[in-house]
Amino acid sequence: MEATSFVELPELEEPVLEEVLQTWEILQRRPNVAKDFLGLLSEALPDTLHMSKRSTTVWQILDHLVTALSHPNLLRPRIEFIALRHLDVVIEAADLEAFKTLLVDTILAKLGSASEAFQVGIAELIDAVGKCMSATRRHYAKRVRVLVTSWRAVGAESAVGAESPDKDKHLADKQNVETAEFAYEQEEKSEKEQVEEDLKDFEKAEKGDSKKMVADALVPSTFAEMAHFNASVMGLGNPPWLSEIVNSMDALVLNIGNIARLQEECDVLSLLLWRHSRSEKVDLHGFQSVLFASLRSLLQKDWKMKHEEAWRWFWQCVEPLLDVKLPLGQYQSHLRSFMGSMDEEEAADCRLEIFEDFIRSCPECQDKVKASSQRLAWVAGKILNLLTEIFCKTHSTVRTVSALGLVHAGMGIPEDFIGIFQESLMGTVSKYSEEAWLPGLRWSSSLVSRMLLRTLAEGSTAVMKSISKDSARELRKAAASAPRGCRDVVLLQVQVGTESISPLLWAIESGALNTVQAILTDLLTIRADRARYYYGMEALWKRHPDIVPVLCRRAPSLLHTLLDGLIWKSSKVMQGMRRVNYYVGPLLVDEELCLTSSIPELVKHSDPVVICHPCAVFVSDLLWSRICGTAFLYSKVLFVLSLLSFIIGFQHIPSIDYDGPARFVVMGCRLFTYAISLGQLLAKHAYMFASALAAKDTRKNCCIPVPAYLTRSFKDFVEAILVLHLLALLCMEPVLHCLQFEPWKKCEAKQLSGNRRSILPKKIDPTMIPVVDHDVIEALRQKVLQASFFMADKDRDNILSKSEFSLMVRRAYPDLKEAMLDKAFILAGFGSGCITFRSFQDWVALQDHHDESLLEGHHIDPLSAVWRLWNLDGDDSLSVTEFEYCILKAFPKMKRMDLLLILRAMDEDLSGEVAQEEFAHFLLPPVRTDPFAPVLECCHFSQRVCDVESWYRRVSCMPMLLYFFLTSELIHSNIHLSCFVLLVASLWWDMFVYCCILAFLTASFASAMACLPQTGSSFGVQFRDFRSLPSAFQSLLAVAVKTYSANSFEEIAAASEPLLAWFLLAFAGFWHVFLMNLMVAQLCQRFGASFKDALGYARLKRGSNIFDTALSLISESRWQRFIRSLNLDAPCPLDASDPGPRGGIPTLEEFDGSSGLPVQLYGGLASPKEPWPELRDSEESELDKFERTASKRFDDLERLLADIADKLGGRRAGLRQSLRSSPRSSVASNVEDWSPRKRASVRQSEVLADSELEEAELQ
Repeated sequence: MEATSFVELPELEEPVLEEVLQTWEILQRRPNVAKDFLGLLSEALPDTLHMSKRSTTVWQILDHLVTALSHPNLLRPRIEFIALRHLDVVIEAADLEAFKTLLVDTILAKLGSASEAFQVGIAELIDAVGKCMSATRRHYAKRVRVLVTSWRAVGAESAVGAESPDKDKHLADKQNVETAEFAYEQEEKSEKEQVEEDLKDFEKAEKGDSKKMVADALVPSTFAEMAHFNASVMGLGNPPWLSEIVNSMDALVLNIGNIARLQEECDVLSLLLWRHSRSEKVDLHGFQSVLFASLRSLLQKDWKMKHEEAWRWFWQCVEPLLDVKLPLGQYQSHLRSFMGSMDEEEAADCRLEIFEDFIRSCPECQDKVKASSQRLAWVAGKILNLLTEIFCKTHSTVRTVSALGLVHAGMGIPEDFIGIFQESLMGTVSKYSEEAWLPGLRWSSSLVSRMLLRTLAEGSTAVMKSISKDSARELRKAAASAPRGCRDVVLLQVQVGTESISPLLWAIESGALNTVQAILTDLLTIRADRARYYYGMEALWKRHPDIVPVLCRRAPSLLHTLLDGLIWKSSKVMQGMRRVNYYVGPLLVDEELCLTSSIPELVKHSDPVVICHPCAVFVSDLLWSRICGTAFLYSKVLFVLSLLSFIIGFQHIPSIDYDGPARFVVMGCRLFTYAISLGQLLAKHAYMFASALAAKDTRKNCCIPVPAYLTRSFKDFVEAILVLHLLALLCMEPVLHCLQFEPWKKCEAKQLSGNRRSILPKKIDPTMIPVVDHDVIEALRQKVLQASFFMADKDRDNILSKSEFSLMVRRAYPDLKEAMLDKAFILAGFGSGCITFRSFQDWVALQDHHDESLLEGHHIDPLSAVWRLWNLDGDDSLSVTEFEYCILKAFPKMKRMDLLLILRAMDEDLSGEVAQEEFAHFLLPPVRTDPFAPVLECCHFSQRVCDVESWYRRVSCMPMLLYFFLTSELIHSNIHLSCFVLLVASLWWDMFVYCCILAFLTASFASAMACLPQTGSSFGVQFRDFRSLPSAFQSLLAVAVKTYSANSFEEIAAASEPLLAWFLLAFAGFWHVFLMNLMVAQLCQRFGASFKDALGYARLKRGSNIFDTALSLISESRWQRFIRSLNLDAPCPLDASDPGPRGGIPTLEEFDGSSGLPVQLYGGLASPKEPWPELRDSEESELDKFERTASKRFDDLERLLADIADKLGGRRAGLRQSLRSSPRSSVASNVEDWSPRKRASVRQSEVLADSELEEAELQ
C-alpha cells in the first residue's frame, strides 16, 4: 500500500519558506496553542472532537510537517503516512478551508500578527496534505469498499449458519437497530466459537474419526470452517498458526483503511506466528491460497474480478508486514536478561525513577499521578512485566492492555501522556540495561504504547469525558447526538477490541453520582416516535443484571432514581382511580425466568425508606399475595402443632383426668414434641452447626467459638435454645423414670380379695370378712382422717387453733423453730388463722412441703405429724391396741368389722402391725385406674424421682415461652400487626436498661433496710418482709410494681423502727416520681423516632419472610406458572390504543397527585439511525443561561469586527475572499458564525453506498 504518486509537495519560494519556519519557531514558544486550536476546531467541526483528546500528538504532526518543508525527502513520506492513516475519513473542500481558517486564526491570536507569506505557506501545506488524502482515498476507496462488503457478506452467512434456536426470540427482543461495531463483535465472537469447535473436531479427525468428521463438515458454513477445510484439502493440515491468522482476519480487514492500526494488528499477529514458528513452519503463501479458496466458496454467486483484485491487494499489504524478519527471539531473551540483571533494590530504584522522570517531563501529570512511591514502583513493575509477557502470553497481555486503556479513559488521562511516559520509560531503562538490549525493549514498549494509546483514544468517548468531569449536562449533550436506536449502547458500553467498559459502572465506582443519575434518568425515560417505543430498562438490566446490588453497595442514594424510572402513571383519572404500570420485569426475573437478586438485595440493604418505595412495595405485595403468603403460613403449621401439643402434654389442665384415658393423649403429645418437633430442629441445627464448624464460620463469644449463624439470625438462636431445653426435658421425662417401678403391685396389695393371712384371733373366721371395693376403702380412709382431726382437736370445737396445731406438730418435731411452725400453720389454714377439717385434709395431702431458706435443711411432713397422733408409744409400728384406742376414742360406736377392714387395708404385708410407710400409703395411696398402664408421675416411689419431676415442671416453662415466640411470627403475615410488634421490639433495650436500674436501686435500698435493728415482734412487718436482703428485695420490687399489700403499708407506718418508713418513702419517691417519668419520656421519644421507619422495617421483615422462607417452599412449576401469568413479554399499554413498552404489570391505584417516569413523544422521521430532537435543558442554571447569552453576544460582536476588518482591507481579507468563493462557502461562513447548530461535519466512512462509487473495474 502506497500513496507516493498522490503526494504533491508545496512549492514555496525561499523567502516564504524562511518566513514560515521562523514564524513557526516563534509560535512553538507560545503556550496552549494546540489546545486552543483543537478546541475551536472541535466546536466548529464536532466530528474532529477525537483530535482534541490528543492535542499534543496532532500538533507534533503539524510541527513535523512544517519543519520538513525544507527537506522534500522527509516531507513526502510523512504526507503519505497521514494519507494512508486516514483512508476512512472523507475530506471535503469546505472542511479543508475551515481547518485552514481556524489554524490561521489561532496563530494570529497567539502571535498578534503574521505576515502574508506565512499565511500563504501554511495554507499551501494544508492544501497539499488535504489533496493527498482526498486522492488517496479516491484511489483506494473502491478496494476498501469491496473488502468490507464482501467480508460482511461472509460474516452474515456465517451468522446464518451458526444461528441458535433462540434466534427468533432474540430478534423479537431486539427492537433497536444495532450499530456496525456491535455487529462486528457478534460476528467475531461467532467466528471464534466456530474456530474452537473446528479445532476440536479436526483433532478428533486426526486421531481416527476422520470419516465421521468429514461427514459432519461436508458443508462448511463459516469462514473458519471453510479455511480449515481447504487447508486440510491442500495438505497444510490444521496447524495452530492457521487458527491465529483466521482469528485475526476480522481486525485486519476492517482496519485496512488505517495503516497505523493495521501495523499494530500485524505486529501482534507476528508475535503469535513467531511463537508457532519455533515448532513448525508458517506458510503465509499457502494461507493465501486457503484464503482465496475459502472466499470463493463462500461468495460463489457474488465473486467477481474486482473481488479477486481487492483481496489480492489486501494480502499484498498484509503479507509484507507479517513477513518482516524481526529478531523476536532475541528481543525476548534481552527482556528476560534485563529483568534478571537487577537485584531487588536496583529494580525498585529503576521503577521509581521511571515515574520521577515522567513527572519531570510532564508537570501536568501531577493532577493524575496521585499515589505513594511504593504504589508507583509497583505500577512500574507491572508495566515492565507486560513488556515481557507480551512475548509468551500475547492474547492475555493484549486483553490486559485494552482493559488498562479503558480504565485510563474512564479516569480522563490525556493521550499525550502515553508518548511522554514511553520516552521516560526508555530513558530510564537505558541507564540500567546494556546497549544490545535496547532494541527489544524499544520494540515491545512501542507496541504496548500503541495499543494503549489506541484503546485510550477509542475509549475516551464524550460520555466517558463527562463522567471524568462528573457533569450531567455534558453527559446529556454527549448522548443527544447518538442515534435513537443505539442510545442505550452509548451509555452502557464502550467497546475496544475484545474488552469493554461500562460508563455507568465506571461512574458509580469513581463516585460521579451526578452522571450516574443522568444516565439512569436518560435510560429510564420512555421515548416514542411514530413507529416504536425506546425504553432502556431491558438494556440496563441486560448489561448490568446486578445494578441494584451495585447501587446498594456503592450509591444507595440513587436507588430512588432507579426505582422511580420503573413506574408509569397515567394522567387520566376516572372515579378517583388511574392506571399505573410497574415495569418490574427485569427487576423480578432474568432471561431464564429465575428470580433475580435485585429485590433480595434491597431487603438485605435494610433501608426502611427505600423498601417503602412504591415499586418495591408493589413487587413485595405481588409475591406475597400471589404465591408466598400461603407458603409462609404453611411453614408455620408445624410450630403451631408443636405449641398445641406442648400445651396439652406439659401443662396441667384441671378439666382433664390424668388418671384416666387422657394420660394416653398426654403421652402422645409428649411423644410428638420429642419425635417431630425436637427431631426436625435437632437435625436442622446439627447440620448447620457441623457446616459452620467445617467452614470455620465461627465467632468468639466470651472466648468460646460459636457458629456465626446463631449470631446472624435471632430466630436460629431461639431455636437452638429450644433444642437444649427439649433435650433437658427428654432426659428428665417422668414417664421414662417411672418405667423402673412396678406400681401395679402396690395397687394389688390394697385389694382385700387376695389376702390369705389374717390379723384376727383364730376364733374369727376370715371368710366372714367381705370383699370390698375401692369406694368402701375410700370411706374408711375418711374415717381415719376424721379420727386424726378429732385427736388433734382438744377443745372439740371442730377447729384447730394454733396451739392445738403446734402441739400436734411438736410431737413429731420437738426441735422445730417457731418461724417454721408459723409458716406451717399459715399454710395449713390457707392464711385464715384457723384449720378446719377440709383444710386439714388438704394439708395432709402436702407430703413434701418445706422451705429450705427458713429451715436450713429441715422440713415438715404432715403425715409424720398425723402418724404421731396414732403411734402413742413412739415406736416404729402401730399396734392393734393403739389403733383401737385411737379410733374408738373418735368413733366409740364403730363396729368391729369396720375396724378389721381398716386394719387389713393398712396392713399391706399382713404382719399384724402397721408400719409408718403403710399408714402413709393408706392415707395417700398412688391410685391407678388401670394398674398395668404406664404412669405419668411416680413421686411417691422415690425422693429423687420427686425432685426430678419438680425440676421437669420448672424447665418446661422456658420451652413454652420459646414456642410461643416462634409461633408469634405468624403476626408478620399482617403488615400492620407486624409494624406494631416491631415498634414494641425496638424499645426492648430501653426497657431492659430501666429494669437494670430498678434492680440496682432495689438492691441498694434492700441492703440498707436489712441492716436496720429488728425491734418489732416476730409477727411484725419488719421481721416478715425486711428481715434479710432477699425478703427486703422481694418486698421493694412489689412496691415498685405496685403489688405490695396496703395493710403492710399501714403496719410500716406503725412500726417501731422509724427509718423503715423513711427508707420506703425515699425508694418509692425516687422510683415513681423521678425514674418512672424519665422512662416514660424516653420511651415516648424513642417511639416517635421508631414510628417513622416502623412501616419500612415491617416491609423488610416481610421481605425476609418471602425470600428466606416462603420462596424455598415454592416448586419450580408453580413459579413458572406465576411468571407466565404476568405476561411480561407482552407490551404493557399506556393508554387506550397505545401499546407501550413490554416488561410492565398494569394495575389501578388511587390518584395521589404524583407523577411517574417521563414519556417523551416525537413526530418526524421514525428512523432508528436518527438522533432524538434536542429538548431545552430544564436543569439549566441561571449562570449557564447567562454564559450562553453572553457567548452569543460576543460571537456576534466578533463577526461584526471581522466584517469591518474585511471592509477596511485587514489582514484576513484575501483568505476570507478565498473562503467565500469556495464551492462550500456556506460551511466556511458557518465557521465564522460559530453557531452550534450550523456546523460542518467530517463523515467517518463506514461502508460507502453503491450509488457513491462507480462500478468500473479497479485500476
